[in-house]
Amino acid sequence: MAESSIPSSFEPTDLLKHHHTPKKAAVLGTIHYLQDHHLPTRKLEIYRYFNVPRRTGSRWIAKNEPRRIHNRPDSGPDVRGRPRKLTREDLRKMEDLLTHGFQWRVLNWRQLATAAGISPQISDRTIHRYMQDLDYHSCIACDKSWISPHMKEQRVGFSRNMLQLRPKPNDWKDVRFSDEVHFGLGPQRKLRIIRRPGERYCADCIQERGQPNEKDLFRIHAWRIVGWNYKKLFLYETENKNGKMNQKVYIQLLLMVE
Repeated sequence: MAESSIPSSFEPTDLLKHHHTPKKAAVLGTIHYLQDHHLPTRKLEIYRYFNVPRRTGSRWIAKNEPRRIHNRPDSGPDVRGRPRKLTREDLRKMEDLLTHGFQWRVLNWRQLATAAGISPQISDRTIHRYMQDLDYHSCIACDKSWISPHMKEQRVGFSRNMLQLRPKPNDWKDVRFSDEVHFGLGPQRKLRIIRRPGERYCADCIQERGQPNEKDLFRIHAWRIVGWNYKKLFLYETENKNGKMNQKVYIQLLLMVE
């Protein structure tokens, strides 16, 4: 009995498999470069170099389109396989919303799809999967603490003056920096946002913390001091409602500094 020539594996052979966009672009780019510079163009050698069959390479040159169907942004609906539950236009609408500010990035997948006018019959998991294909993920937003514009100007001005007085690193060894910190300020929780890798610190992905309410100021108060090879943390109590230390408390803490 003659042996069957059918491969033992269901995987397609090299001659039947689809070539990806980078290889098609490389073949077409090489041929176009040689032709534009009036250099000898031996297409068969180019096909052999990129391991592409001659008929496939000839078809690519005739169509002159390096992208495959599903990689063409303006090629219309993809008629191959099962119909997509979310079209390219649906994904483009959701992606456009994410570029319009922080208020859109804090939406969950269902809210984002509703805002884009997408059918509510599509499950949240499907929306999540399609957006992940575009490299969008749900992540915890970075915090941006509240500070008044006047305080910003004062701090920048003070820093510039001190840099003029102490221009060298060794000039700062006898300097101590101190600040107050209040634990448990504000009930605002951390938000989750939709972003891509690399967008962690973009302006639309940072959560700004507002001034806390007065009822949330009665918590633990601490004073910290740091310097060259030195750091200390002191807990204190004060009669002020806002938790700020008065002169008496400040003097007591200074006496405790080594």
